[in-house]
Amino acid sequence: MIEYQNIKYLANQLAPISSVLFGSFLLMKLLGNFIPDIDGEINLNQNSILFLIVFIFLSSLLLIFIFNKISKNKIRLLYGIILGLSILEPLFEIIDIFEEYDGMYRLLVIVFTTIIVCLDLIFIYVYIKGLPLVIFRNYGIIMSSVIIGRQIAIMIDLKLLVFALLLLSVFDIYSVFKGPLAKVIGKPRKIIFTLPTSHQQSAHIKKICEQGTPVYITNYSMLGIGDTLFFSVLIVKSYILFGLGAMLLVFIAISLGTMLTLIILKRISPLPALPLPVLLSLIVFSIYYIF
Repeated sequence: MIEYQNIKYLANQLAPISSVLFGSFLLMKLLGNFIPDIDGEINLNQNSILFLIVFIFLSSLLLIFIFNKISKNKIRLLYGIILGLSILEPLFEIIDIFEEYDGMYRLLVIVFTTIIVCLDLIFIYVYIKGLPLVIFRNYGIIMSSVIIGRQIAIMIDLKLLVFALLLLSVFDIYSVFKGPLAKVIGKPRKIIFTLPTSHQQSAHIKKICEQGTPVYITNYSMLGIGDTLFFSVLIVKSYILFGLGAMLLVFIAISLGTMLTLIILKRISPLPALPLPVLLSLIVFSIYYIF
């Protein structure tokens, strides 16, 4: 028998993945799989592999430095501006696409861009101030993940993407158990899981917002922007290479991997979110690539 609270818990945790799927699909339909001024893909070679390893190493050092040496206010300011600016990038593509239209189409573009800019400004303000307005905060996390994820998926070669995701999954495991995240949030430990009370949920959300950590917040846990970003990369890349059917299967694979992680999370916390979803997604990629 599955209890209602458990269903509510799982549905709550899968909300960011569903948002990434919906946002990625809309962005691909609106802008397509081409970015102006970007010529070709980044292919798998020695230089790209070396760059990727160095990038991950330096990023981990930067993460440790940020959370150990910079105040919470400056962390919120840094991430708020970076994520806020990333959300505005597609507006230039949208304007380029629709600049030849006039009348009603041009009016719709003006209204749409105005709404996006207003929401972006609200997100930046909420993030920098550390306000526990989760709906605006999560909006910015998902939008920036989807936008940056689309760019990465278009620019990167499939083989390099597979290598990068496997490498990042291994690093995610190391980071949670012994690396930067273990130093920030503590090492994984056995727990007895219980659904939090309303007061505990509010305290949890307020603490995360004040810290400035770029995560998608739910009532029961959090999902890092790195996880939502690479979920977006997988979804967009599957759509580009194999179509809508593969995109939906990758979404199911990511959801299943996340649910399995959540089941384990009820016994041990925290846990890396990438390995299981990435592994199941790459199985889908392999099936489509072979057959």
